[in-house]
Order: sequence, then C-alpha cells, then structure tokens
Amino acid sequence: MTERPAKQAIAELRRIDHIVVAVRSLDQAGDFYRSLGFQVGARNKHPWGTENRLIQFGSSFVELITIGESAPLSPPHEARQFSFGAFVREYLKQREGLAMLVLSSNNAERDAALFADSIGDFETFSFERTGGKPDGATTRVAFSLAFARDSTAPQAGFFVSQQHTPEHF
Repeated sequence: MTERPAKQAIAELRRIDHIVVAVRSLDQAGDFYRSLGFQVGARNKHPWGTENRLIQFGSSFVELITIGESAPLSPPHEARQFSFGAFVREYLKQREGLAMLVLSSNNAERDAALFADSIGDFETFSFERTGGKPDGATTRVAFSLAFARDSTAPQAGFFVSQQHTPEHF
C-alpha cells in the first residue's frame, strides 16, 4: 500500500464554511444575534422558498434560515436531487437550531462524485443570487453545493460549498 503524499493529505483538509441555523422567525433571530453584538446581514430570498440572513466571521459565517412567508412549496427530495427548501421545512416542523454543517470545497463536482459511493449520490446544485453588503450595496454571489445524507441521521444536514465569488464574503 502506498502512502499519500503529505501535500495531497493537507489539500483534503477543509475549513468550516458555515453553519445553518434554522429559525421560525428570521427577524426575531436577527434581533437576538444583534443584541449579542453581532452584525446581521440583510434578508436574502432564494427561489426555492427559503430566506436567510448572514452573520459573517472572516472566512466563515452563520446562516440564519427560514421558510419565506409567501414561499412557493419547495419540491421534495428526488432520486438524485437534494431539496434544500424541503430539508429546512421538515426540520422546522420538529425544532429550531443547528440544522446543517457546511465545509468548504474547491471543487463541488469532484466532491459530489466522492460522496456518491458512501454518503449521498446527489447532483451538484449550483446557483447565484444578488447579495447585500453591510454598506447597503449589492453584489453577485455564486455557489456550487454537494450534499450528503446519512440515513441513520435524517435530521442532520451536511454539504460542501464551493464559493465562486469568495471575494464578496
């Protein structure tokens, strides 16, 4: 058995990109974190029915997320498609709190292929949206996500995120 070169092993180490905290009231959660001294970002809307606000920490962040008030019904999970909106909706039926752990990725397509053999054969999900900067200006952000799922822990979410515009975070 050959050993992996140290450089390759180091390249596989990942940082926490962000954690996803599911909340029933995005405004109340934002007010709570603001009362603790955090700067809470503007409300962002996703086309699959979720809304979020971000709390930035250098290269990582907390994503407060909820289902939008006038959100379209998120599609359910399908054979190779993880439904982010359906996951959040189902999670909030049970509880609020830490719903997902997100690690960084340099190549979400490669990660999805690696996950397929063990923790989730889902297609990579890519999207972009307009984001709000602290000064009120808008910017474009874009991501590719590779999801994983453990059938023994269905209420724990995990994915990796490849940020295509990391300079905006």
